[in-house]
Amino acid sequence: MEFDGELADWLEIAEEHPWKGVLLGNGASMVLWPKFGYRTLFQVASELSGPAALSEKDQQLFRNLRAGGNFEQVLHDLAISLQVADALGGALQEGSDTIRQHYTHIRTALIEAVHAVHVPYSRVALGTLRRIGAYLGEHDYVFSTNYDLIVYRSMMQDAARFTDCFLDGDFEPSVAELDRTKASTSTARSTSITCRGAARARTRTRTARICWSAWGSQSRGRTSSPSS
Repeated sequence: MEFDGELADWLEIAEEHPWKGVLLGNGASMVLWPKFGYRTLFQVASELSGPAALSEKDQQLFRNLRAGGNFEQVLHDLAISLQVADALGGALQEGSDTIRQHYTHIRTALIEAVHAVHVPYSRVALGTLRRIGAYLGEHDYVFSTNYDLIVYRSMMQDAARFTDCFLDGDFEPSVAELDRTKASTSTARSTSITCRGAARARTRTRTARICWSAWGSQSRGRTSSPSS
């Protein structure tokens, strides 16, 4: 396969390569529920009641970094800044504490905003969740960077096909490898799934490795749009 810098349509290349993994970003969730868009989340996070709301300093940070409402860009920039400040130490220690406070507060605001706008369970057709789950189960590895519960709910429509590789919130790749070893001695295909933040881990006959930044809330969600 040649790379020319152009972003191909997935339907054009889906059959050209035996893709073992799939990475899901915020766009996948927005297809099902547009309110997951960063602009909406930023507005909601800014208008939250109580200490979870983005402070004026937080909002100014978004503007200074020219991030629009992109939480991931801001959190990434803060994480890199924190690593540099910690590495240099000394006089930068006070700045490091400030960076860490901003990072924690902005991440909390994002989580609360996702919670506030999350698609209601009654708005998602079970058929849609099953189709998503079936597609994810075709891969050996599934990674999701999203904070919503759409991937998790679709996975739970056929939970026996997946293994969550986060034990008590910690990533344990050995769980996936154990699953794959067991499956290799049977007629079932193994798929390993790692779900960051879900704090659940189970051994499955078929495992899809799913890594996701779920916030672990008990809110419910469902969508009526077909998955892409």
